Amino acid sequence: MEVENLDYDSERISFIEQSEYVPVNDIKVKKSRATLDIGDSFTPNVTVSPANATYHDYADYSYDSSVLKQNDDGSFTAIQSGSTTVTVSCDGKTTYINVQVNELPVKEITSEQNKYSGTVGNIVTIKLQAKPIESIATINWSYNDSVKLVQSTDNGRTCVFELTKTGSTTVTAYYNNAKCEIPIEIFKDEAYVEFGQDIVTMYPDETYSVDAQVRNDTSNEKRSLQWTSSNTAVAEVNSDGLLQQKAMVMQLFQHRLKRAARRQALLFLLIQVPQAMN
Repeated sequence: MEVENLDYDSERISFIEQSEYVPVNDIKVKKSRATLDIGDSFTPNVTVSPANATYHDYADYSYDSSVLKQNDDGSFTAIQSGSTTVTVSCDGKTTYINVQVNELPVKEITSEQNKYSGTVGNIVTIKLQAKPIESIATINWSYNDSVKLVQSTDNGRTCVFELTKTGSTTVTAYYNNAKCEIPIEIFKDEAYVEFGQDIVTMYPDETYSVDAQVRNDTSNEKRSLQWTSSNTAVAEVNSDGLLQQKAMVMQLFQHRLKRAARRQALLFLLIQVPQAMN
């Protein structure tokens, strides 16, 4: 007896006589594409012809095991998002199934804060929490021209917006049916600087610490005052608002100081000091 065509399947080896061997002519799958969510399963519907082929029941599968897992019953389960091609082979004949595994969908979106506020020009950073936490799916955003998206990181879970227009607006984070609406109140910047004292009496080389406060401040950012002197021969001022008189022009200096307090409505306080008089 002449022995050919060694067939190995699991722990079973069969020897088939040349005269009994029936080759596989064709192999087909009912569906050549499959789209799954993580955790979903599918069973390839494979047809091998002819039906009496010697190796009719011995199909072999190759695939990316990081994306799919083959079960004992012959089905496949998606275990990670991505794509892979399942190659089905039988007695030298081959067919393919292209499999796409979707990202783990986001089911719930919440914001670390219920609402945000600030003045025009401010920056707000919105941080989200998405469930299930294992999902890395990208969260999308919708908004109007009251805000401008500056940066989006962590697959949409952290977004930085610039406030561009006064009023009330809502930005929405969403993924399929999961969404989170976040209100933002945007104010006009009407802050001004106020001195604690209108008149300061000083002598040359004397120092005085100015009490200056930012009033009507609706900004969500910490503001700082910046001090300058237009004529250091008359008076000097340091970054903390400490004045040092240098010349006897007290009356004019007081007047300029008072005017500056009335008109300031910016982030910086500018102390105007007139030129020394002869």
